[in-house]
Amino acid sequence: MSALLLLLLALPACAGDPYAAQAAALDRMEAELSSRMEALVGLEQQLAAHKAAHPSECPGAQILEERRALLERIHRDLDDFSGSRQVYDHTRDQYAMASVALAGLSIRKGRKPSFGGAALLQQRMEFGNETRAFGERVYEVLVAEKGVHKKALEACRRSRLLRLASVLAAVLLAAALGIVSWRLLKAVPAGP
Repeated sequence: MSALLLLLLALPACAGDPYAAQAAALDRMEAELSSRMEALVGLEQQLAAHKAAHPSECPGAQILEERRALLERIHRDLDDFSGSRQVYDHTRDQYAMASVALAGLSIRKGRKPSFGGAALLQQRMEFGNETRAFGERVYEVLVAEKGVHKKALEACRRSRLLRLASVLAAVLLAAALGIVSWRLLKAVPAGP
């Protein structure tokens, strides 16, 4: 931490804005996070359309496989989004600390500190809070949808077992009727 502080104190000697690279990186990260948010919203809409197109409790194996693949994609994209958001938060916090250190250095040298970046930092904090809330909402939707998917799989399994039991009962009944009719025919004496 002290090495970082020494680096921050040495940066004002550099020509131009010493934090321009971090600001540009934050701008790129915000654009990336925004595009990932749009992609996740698109996947959520795709999932909702898929559910609306196949509303039955047990829509079939292929439909369930498509839904499972869509849920996995949402999960994977959400993990990527969360990782990018954490990197953004870390970089934003470093930028904020550097800005505060630069303002403190200006005060120490007797100059008027520049707090013009405070509004930008506030916007970046709000963007971070929005992305965090979005990620939490998508995660809750994902958990709920995985529960619904699990229930659908269980309903399909029960349905297959009931069909199998029905077919087995029909076969056993047919066999029993065949045996009874054979015995009845055998018990009837042969005619003259």
